[in-house]
Amino acid sequence: MPSLREGFGLPVLEAGLSDKPVFAARMPVIEGLDRFDYLIEPDESPESVAARIREWSESDASHRLRRRVRREYTWSSIFSQKIEPLLARTAELEAGGSS
Repeated sequence: MPSLREGFGLPVLEAGLSDKPVFAARMPVIEGLDRFDYLIEPDESPESVAARIREWSESDASHRLRRRVRREYTWSSIFSQKIEPLLARTAELEAGGSS
């Protein structure tokens, strides 16, 4: 979300280059764009803006995939879901096998 004082609109350009949506209030840098899908109107409630952002995040397949990768494929997640159970099972087998 660029600020109202953002003169050149660098966050908007960066978002465009990285294929990210920009939810922004009406300002000159936004009005200069040919097509802007996520304009926040002055009388729009915060709940409405949040609902639109949530709707976008749930409907955008790329965003859902990024969220899933960040959630499920971090080192701590891989360790707790894959390696730790393997180590526990190995320890159980060793304890049972040496008795």
